[in-house]
Amino acid sequence: MSIKVQNLTLGYQEKILAKELNLSLMAGELVSLIGPNGVGKSTLFKTMLGLQSKIAGEILINDHRLESFDRFELARTVSMLLTDKIDIDYIKVPELVELGSFPHQDLTTVKGRKDFYHRLLDMKDFFGLGYIWHEYYNELSDGQKQRVLLARAAMQSMENLILDEPTTYLDIKGKRELFKLLKRISLEKKGAVLLSTHDLDLAFEYSSKIWVMSCDGRIIEGSPNEIKSSGLINEVFGL
Repeated sequence: MSIKVQNLTLGYQEKILAKELNLSLMAGELVSLIGPNGVGKSTLFKTMLGLQSKIAGEILINDHRLESFDRFELARTVSMLLTDKIDIDYIKVPELVELGSFPHQDLTTVKGRKDFYHRLLDMKDFFGLGYIWHEYYNELSDGQKQRVLLARAAMQSMENLILDEPTTYLDIKGKRELFKLLKRISLEKKGAVLLSTHDLDLAFEYSSKIWVMSCDGRIIEGSPNEIKSSGLINEVFGL
């Protein structure tokens, strides 16, 4: 379980955001991508998943070129949780979590049905959804909604999980609980977890590695202690 970028250049024809990036996200790691707004964090994620065309370089997922995956293979291997709020009426929590099973689902056999229900109950237990399992999604708090959406993403894949600013709408308790869940995925499920965030304190507390993206197209990788002591945060954020 890993995602690697090699000599990756990303952006648009009229504007290159970053070039010659060499980065790795490995099984068991929780990596936080930080940087000012507008530097290209979301573009990096979309490029890593093939949602945006790369300009140059290679993207390897579990040591296979991104281009070698069909959409179902890719969906079974990588899941992504976006920043945008999702408002859905008249759908209950398990029904929403089930949507993450679309690349795996085989309900035509007894084994397929057993695997599906086992996976669904595992998501219910792992993410602590029992107390809201029979509730409607649109009646939940923001923190509860994000936990359900994370369970849906994990239902799709815990191998490689990419999250674009998942703590945006959460209060401080919700932010910390989400980081704890992501840390558990990396440690207990051996997932490779990558998120972008502006919650620097939590990123430094829970992350295995930090990626710092600057306005000049660099991404500097280091441990939380290395990044803290380097003075890079003040430089990149203009503090």
